Amino acid sequence: MKFKNAFLLFSLLFTGLLANEKAFTIKTGLADIAHTNMYKGANDKNIVVPLLFLKYGDFYFEGLSLGYTFYNANALKVQLEVSANMLGYESSDSNYLRGMDKREIDIQTGFKVAYKPSQNSEVSSKIAYDFFNIHGGFSADLKYSYDLFKNSKNIFTTYAGLEYLSEKKSDYYYGVRADEANVLRPMYTLDETLNHYLGVKNLYIFNQQWAILARAEYKNFDKDIYKSPIIEESYEFSGFVGVMYAW
Repeated sequence: MKFKNAFLLFSLLFTGLLANEKAFTIKTGLADIAHTNMYKGANDKNIVVPLLFLKYGDFYFEGLSLGYTFYNANALKVQLEVSANMLGYESSDSNYLRGMDKREIDIQTGFKVAYKPSQNSEVSSKIAYDFFNIHGGFSADLKYSYDLFKNSKNIFTTYAGLEYLSEKKSDYYYGVRADEANVLRPMYTLDETLNHYLGVKNLYIFNQQWAILARAEYKNFDKDIYKSPIIEESYEFSGFVGVMYAW
């Protein structure tokens, strides 16, 4: 049933995509992604992944997100978006996590709204629900972005935001169930949580085909997440550097 629902949703999006007569653009590339790992005993991650950006009229595919823009006028943009949430772990990720059930990546479906009060600033929000009912929860995000430097070749942006996780989502990824508890890892449950983050990103355009994009972000976790017996750090650093080619 879960995969049937996903197939129907993606079918609807792609049916509209194929029916749209507006211009098609595609960008591909590679990115080196790194981030610290908050779970006890788990190694930090550094991976090289392909980049893919597609746009066809009001439909788009960006990284791990597929969406449709319903409204884009008067400095306001409203979008329906399906995206992958990269939270989760396996019990083999560290000795301390052995005996824990695997926490799956969830597919989120929701709405994204962005408003530009000026040429250099943007306020955006997003609410996303667990489409496959992995945990039955949801998350919300509120972010403010500002372009410190912007010209035809280079855009340097700073941003800060809040990330809300519902009780079910918080407990699924950071809690310890009764059947997973032991002497060193007691049972632990969470209510809703609120994380804070800030970061910078940069886009440098060499020419009509080639560009480099980079991002660095610091996230501070809610104290209830940090108190979990499976969590080692109260923060996370993440970033990537990528090269992109426009066809």
